[in-house]
Amino acid sequence: KSLTMKNWFTLLFCLTLMSCNTAQNVAKTPNNTNNVEVTKIWDAAPHNAFTDLIRFKGAFYCSFREGSRHVPGTNGKARILRSVDGEKWESIALLEKTDIDLRDPKISVTPDNRIMVMIGGSVYKNSKLLGMYPQVSISDASGLNFSAPEPAIIDSAIASGMNWIWRITWHNDYGYGIDYGNRFVHLVRTKDGKTFEKVCKLD
Repeated sequence: KSLTMKNWFTLLFCLTLMSCNTAQNVAKTPNNTNNVEVTKIWDAAPHNAFTDLIRFKGAFYCSFREGSRHVPGTNGKARILRSVDGEKWESIALLEKTDIDLRDPKISVTPDNRIMVMIGGSVYKNSKLLGMYPQVSISDASGLNFSAPEPAIIDSAIASGMNWIWRITWHNDYGYGIDYGNRFVHLVRTKDGKTFEKVCKLD
């Protein structure tokens, strides 16, 4: 439906008001642009995306997916970079698995002080998604060596072959995450970072 002249003026007024408020807020922020710097830390793959960042034993860890493009694919890999000062970065791990597109590697520090990587694992055939199987990799105590990704063991009450566990947050020795897929969303938890039990279904 086309806008009337009155609606056009109302829209223009709202946009102008928003612009004025934004300009005032920026003006109130001292040196808001003087200390902002953006530096690319990696671009080795054609597609580098879906980052995460944590602090572990005095260093920054950045994880992300490498691939030829966003989706679909069987070539997704999880890259992990490390930096002590946030300026110089080194690659310490490239996690990959045959015929599984590793996606969205999210990192957390476990109660026993290791790095856990929770990774989505998609299986495609002729560009069609056939299944989603979450993968887990856990570092040693140094945070420099990571295990090969292995499938997460999911509670049989919610395992569907279309599971995706999104990010883990640790609380009282349990890691909590959200599993979504197959039309339902569940809160899940793990004690060892590998076996996940259903806590409850979320509306």
